[in-house]
Amino acid sequence: MRRRRREKSRRALVVLLALLALLAVGALAAFPASSFTSASVDRGTTVGVVDDTDPSAVIGLTDQAVRSGKVSEFLTLTNRVGTQISVTVVVTEQGANGGTDTTLYADGRSETNQISFTIQPGGTKSLGAETSLPDSERLTYTIEVDGTGFSGALSNRGVDVERGNGPPACTGRPSDRPDWC
Repeated sequence: MRRRRREKSRRALVVLLALLALLAVGALAAFPASSFTSASVDRGTTVGVVDDTDPSAVIGLTDQAVRSGKVSEFLTLTNRVGTQISVTVVVTEQGANGGTDTTLYADGRSETNQISFTIQPGGTKSLGAETSLPDSERLTYTIEVDGTGFSGALSNRGVDVERGNGPPACTGRPSDRPDWC
């Protein structure tokens, strides 16, 4: 009689554990994917998942097409974290033929294919880009963000390359130039 009770208890325990496992998997599937490809955060930290341009996003992001052979605004990031963040933007793939250098502009300086900078809490940073890719190509990039208690990476983003018509963005009077020139 005792043996049957133990077997029933074990079966009940196994069934209960299986149901809990299914419930956990179902709960995870109910949440949408994050904008970040990867992230590491301190224990107890929660981050809601929202669209890149949503005002409640931790890092606001707006990107736009770049012009072939011309310096043009390419990316705007907003720090909504509440602490200074360090950002690195890396051009990851450059067109069908590869090997084309892209110059990125931030804080009055320029770097080839990669640039790093900081953004203060509540601050916004715009970046410029100049590429020799022909129009109709796609310029892909990754953004890496580090701050106090968290880090994240946004991989495989991309913008279109358009025909480079229009005046260069970084000429004329300094007061008329974008801050990233």
